Formats: sequence, C-alpha cells, structure tokens
Amino acid sequence: MQFLSKKLVFLQFILGFMVIGFIILLVALFLWTFIVSVKYFYDTMLKDEAYLRNTLPVSRSQIFFSQELVALCTLGLAVLVCLLSVGLAFFTIDGNSIISMIELLFGINGHMVGILLLETGIMLLWDYMAIVTLFFTAMMLGQTRQSNKVLYSIAFGVLLYICMQLGSMVGVLFNMTVTQGYTELVNNMVLEMDSLQHIILSAMISEIVISTIYIVGFHCLGVHIANTKLNLE
Repeated sequence: MQFLSKKLVFLQFILGFMVIGFIILLVALFLWTFIVSVKYFYDTMLKDEAYLRNTLPVSRSQIFFSQELVALCTLGLAVLVCLLSVGLAFFTIDGNSIISMIELLFGINGHMVGILLLETGIMLLWDYMAIVTLFFTAMMLGQTRQSNKVLYSIAFGVLLYICMQLGSMVGVLFNMTVTQGYTELVNNMVLEMDSLQHIILSAMISEIVISTIYIVGFHCLGVHIANTKLNLE
C-alpha cells in the first residue's frame, strides 16, 4: 500500500487507516498474550485438571516458577512477532534510517543508544512479569474465598495493583532525592546532556529493581497461599 500510495494519491487515506490498524493490532497482541498467560495459569493450577500438576514430586515454588517461565516465553514469542512485523513494515536494507531515528529520538550518540534500548527492554519486560505474577497471586487469593471467587480475584488484583503503584511512586521519589541533577532539572528545566543521561539510566535501574522486588514478593506470597490456604491436591 505504501508503494501504491506513491502512484495513486487517494490511496494515502486508506494507508493511514492501515497504519492505525497496525498499531492497534500490536497493542492487542501483547494484551492477548497477557490474557492467554493468565488463563493458562488458571486452567493448569486452579481448575479440576490441575490435580496432576499439583501432585508432581516437586516443590510448589518450582511449579509457580514454571508458570512464570511459560508466561515469559509466551511474551518472547509475542515480541518476536512484533519485531518481525515492524521490520517488514518499515524495512530498510542498511538500517541507517532506523539508527538515525533512534539517535534523533534520544538526542544522544554512540553506545548510549544501545544502553538505553537495552535497559528499556529489560524494564518493560520486568514490569510485564510483575503484572503477571500479581494476577497469579490475585487468583490464588480469590480461591481462598468460599464464593464469588472470580470477583474476589479481580478485587484482590485491583488492590495489589494499587499497592504496587504506590510502592513504585515511593521508589521513584526516593530515587529522585538520591540522584544528582533532579533538582536542577525541576527548577531550571535545563540540564546538560551527561546529567540527563545519568538521570534516565538511574530511573530505569530503579524501576528494574522495584519490579524485581515485586516479582519475588508476589511469587513468595502465591507459594505461601498455595501451601497454607489451599488444598490443590
């Protein structure tokens, strides 16, 4: 369609809708991946057919870890599909236009582009896994109720998410107080590039650490509930 729109101007209108639809599908891809991961956990851990999995001669922590690993691998497949589709849509042989766009976006040069992209990917990955483990734990908490287990699971999920966001806010505020340059940025809205890079990297590392704490915490809480509050065997 990009090729045809250069020949026939009126097709640019259709091309615009196709680009919007493409972006919507990319968002839906990750949303659907999340839903599939949560449903797989419910089917293989909490429904009747979960009996075989929960009677395996391994620890409950190992079973939970396997579920988290499945969610991570499922996300990896979604990322691969996303990269392939974006690459096909905006492919350039030498890749110079993509590199130029990245350098223009971040306003920096050299290895810092790669570092920022790597930390951004890790940060988004860890944030996703924190949300996944949160929902796993919320479903375990919902199963402790006698009735309306689905509604209780949703309510616990919302409550845990609120607590998670409050904790992240505290972590961000703490990082701002200990990281040099934030005060200058807020007061003057002007900062040297090196200091700005330092602030961005510091914020990303802080988010990764906070997400890691949530992942471990939700994992341990879910295992504790399964071992002490539920009879999954």
